[in-house]
Amino acid sequence: MSSRIRRRPLRWLLGLGLLLTGFGGEIRAADRPPKIGVVNITKVFDSYKKKRVLEEDLRMTREQKTRVIRERDKEIKRLADEVRMLELGSEERKKREAELEKKQVELQSFTQVTTANLATQKREITEKLYTEIADAVTDYGRQNGFDLIIKWENVEIKSASLDELLYKINQRTVLFAAGSVDITDAIVKTVNSRYSKEIIEK
Repeated sequence: MSSRIRRRPLRWLLGLGLLLTGFGGEIRAADRPPKIGVVNITKVFDSYKKKRVLEEDLRMTREQKTRVIRERDKEIKRLADEVRMLELGSEERKKREAELEKKQVELQSFTQVTTANLATQKREITEKLYTEIADAVTDYGRQNGFDLIIKWENVEIKSASLDELLYKINQRTVLFAAGSVDITDAIVKTVNSRYSKEIIEK
């Protein structure tokens, strides 16, 4: 048997050894059971300090806009009372009626724009917070060797209608989770810690 033929098994074994070494992480991961966690997203949202701050800012903006709307509405009512006191068909009444109509249109437009802007701000806040929470879950999962983290909601099933009941049933993606796999508190701690650093860096 030639030396070329004898070397083949050796080269083959060396190649297999390198292959196993290269995939060592995957092989070891396959040897252990999957590590699974659940997160109560609603609880994380409610416990996220940044959410409270952003929603308080939004509440103050809403109150300020509401005061403006109320003041303008009072002004319109006052002007309407004045118009009723003027003689029908008079030039002064026509002038005040035109002014009244203009202010009513302006108030309606201001109210619609304000409502739309507040809704947009609420959506942007929710989107921002959810993205930050999802990123925190991803980072925590990678750092702690999780294979799967599932959203878990503790939904009260009792409902006033069938549609409401079906909606709640569809929300329950996890029917049971042992306390040992619940990492909600860890995620709350993570997002609040990141927010504290964010405040310091500002």
